[in-house]
Amino acid sequence: MCIRDRFGLAIYIINYYTFTYLFPWFFPLRSWLVLATHVFFGAAAGGIYEALERDIYVLDEPPTENATPA
Repeated sequence: MCIRDRFGLAIYIINYYTFTYLFPWFFPLRSWLVLATHVFFGAAAGGIYEALERDIYVLDEPPTENATPA
């Protein structure tokens, strides 16, 4: 189970085990199908996030002789 799946599992636990105390109508909706859709959503959201993520690298180059100070 990768981190993306754990994200979906965490959303399921928060939604259906903590909000049940505030909203009792969540209780009958707890099932393996809803759990599977939350895990799938977490995996998809994490995959899309990784696909759209940009890596920004900063090069530490020594200043040249002709460079003007900023």
